[in-house]
Amino acid sequence: MWLLSDLRGRMWRLNTDDYSAQIILNYHSGPINDMAVSDAYNMALTCGNDGTIKLWDYCREQEYYSQKFDGKALCIDLMRRSEINRGRVAVCGFDTGVVRVLQITDSNIEIGHAMKAHDGPVVFAKYSPDQLALVTASSNGEIFFFDVNGHLDLGKCIPICLL
Repeated sequence: MWLLSDLRGRMWRLNTDDYSAQIILNYHSGPINDMAVSDAYNMALTCGNDGTIKLWDYCREQEYYSQKFDGKALCIDLMRRSEINRGRVAVCGFDTGVVRVLQITDSNIEIGHAMKAHDGPVVFAKYSPDQLALVTASSNGEIFFFDVNGHLDLGKCIPICLL
């Protein structure tokens, strides 16, 4: 099974056995720009041009909750699960150059950190598999590295260097 998004804000389930497709959610008010799927739960985060980040259960085809931010949300990633972060830390990049580190609680999406990391739109944000680094990239070619710690200190997000 694959999960796909289209430019009208809909989520599709594609069956890879017979390539049949089904709309499971009519979701954002515009294009969905990125999706991050949890490695521990039946949940996914989507971000869109409307600035909204949505958390949903793709097995139940149900939205849990959403949070609207200023600017277009362009890219999103979930930190891999550890005992400390419980798979509930995400990063999202916006067209304003802002990077937001998000905490997913039982009832909301909250900002853990927000920083103006780039002068141009943030088009890529990714945590390292060991949960010790975060890298972001902008449309003007800037690459920013951050020191993070998904095992001990979820509040840690220290800029290392800009290329």
